[in-house]
Amino acid sequence: MRPLSVAIPAAFVAGLLMITCMAGMVSAEPGTDALEGITLEQGAADDFDGGEFVAINLSDGTAPAWFGVVYGTEDSPAPITLVGIYIRYLGGAEIRDESGGMMIPAVPIPVVTVFAQSLFALVEFNDTGYPFLGERVGADNGVFDFLGHRSINSFIPVSFEPIYKMVDLRTAWNLSEIEDVTDEANNSKRFDFSLSAQNLTYDKIWDDKPAENLDGSRTGTEEDGVVEKVEFRFHVEAVLEDITTDVPWYRVTMDDGNNIIASEEVESKTYTGTHISASFKYDHIIDGWDYTSQSDTSKLMLENFLFFGTFIPDIVQDWIDAQFIDEVDEGSGVVEYETEDGEMSAETNEDLPEESTRIADNKIVFRDNWERCGLLTWVSNVTVDGEEKDMYYQIHAGTADEMRGDNNDGNVKAIAILGGYIYPAGENIYHDPVFEANSIMLDIGPDFQPLIFLLMIGAVIACVVPIGAVMVLRRKTKRMDERFAYQFPPEYRRK
Repeated sequence: MRPLSVAIPAAFVAGLLMITCMAGMVSAEPGTDALEGITLEQGAADDFDGGEFVAINLSDGTAPAWFGVVYGTEDSPAPITLVGIYIRYLGGAEIRDESGGMMIPAVPIPVVTVFAQSLFALVEFNDTGYPFLGERVGADNGVFDFLGHRSINSFIPVSFEPIYKMVDLRTAWNLSEIEDVTDEANNSKRFDFSLSAQNLTYDKIWDDKPAENLDGSRTGTEEDGVVEKVEFRFHVEAVLEDITTDVPWYRVTMDDGNNIIASEEVESKTYTGTHISASFKYDHIIDGWDYTSQSDTSKLMLENFLFFGTFIPDIVQDWIDAQFIDEVDEGSGVVEYETEDGEMSAETNEDLPEESTRIADNKIVFRDNWERCGLLTWVSNVTVDGEEKDMYYQIHAGTADEMRGDNNDGNVKAIAILGGYIYPAGENIYHDPVFEANSIMLDIGPDFQPLIFLLMIGAVIACVVPIGAVMVLRRKTKRMDERFAYQFPPEYRRK
């Protein structure tokens, strides 16, 4: 197995994510035979700070739909990161010359989509508000509040609610045995495994008083106690369902220089196929946190980072410009969520939150210019020491960006969100979000030429595969990481 090398930044957020877009069109007969195309993969990860990965491949390789879990090892400590990479098609096209002659009878119109989410830190804090102008701001509102550099001039010190301890989850994780359960009667296949770390020391401790500014901390020792166990139990199930769906079809005109000069939608074609719904349920289990201060306002935050990026090849962008003219806006996409102030929609950095924002309806929706592409969601109840209690999810900050590909062959449009799961304090915390991904395998038959040759026009993206076209996301989004860093709330995590 070759190492995983995909284009994602090094730090990411966790949670649960539902992908609901068309992920691929490959020649496949509907029915249980498609279960053979759902394969388990393991190997070394070159990205995500290194480590190893466990993944399921939901396609035959020509139209990749790959969803995996990357985790740290003794040799390469790293957080647990969930990642999904897939090609989806905006439709199909016939390519004609300026005189109307047929050049290529059938070609798909692809974009590459990448989702990543990482669980990277645990923080104990007290929901008593932060000091500002003699008052305390944000007390007892269920989230971690802070005053950062984005919302006020940088000469004002960063301030935040009282913090006591922090554990960095960039560590070595233990992988359990992987159980494979195939149920042909129900057209499903499931993989069960867990990743755990034991006896974690505290990376930062504030001794004299809880931190409310940038006063120093010290590194914890075993004498300060340890977190007995942090575990994530994964139950990955893929279920097949026969479907019939319509695919839009376009007539695209190119000139002698292989430039797209016109496009029009001519029809919709109906195809049968197999819909694969892959659910990634992963239980959060945190045992044995040694609380400095445990009261009704004590909280434990699981910090996480969520990334959504789309690689649009130049020739596809040319088609978008020709087909939709001014109907499709430029940008990274749209993030939609609901707060106590109502429904919010963010397309640019100016639209994204500048302060701690509690999500009201347990979901964050991601859309691009064509359809909904992702849904981060979670359940609001959490089991703490055997009792059901309420938890919240908050957005700390977010950023959007657009970058050129490393080979100058397309644009990467991306949105990143930093957030946190906020749990009530307890010795044992159990939470069970779900990560779902949908892929469509259509029986297109002779209409499409072999996918390996489909995008040779202009030799723009001859290798549209996760280990190729998406590589731009890792390097180019480092700029976005740097821009985002000053918004990380706050600098208590800095070395």
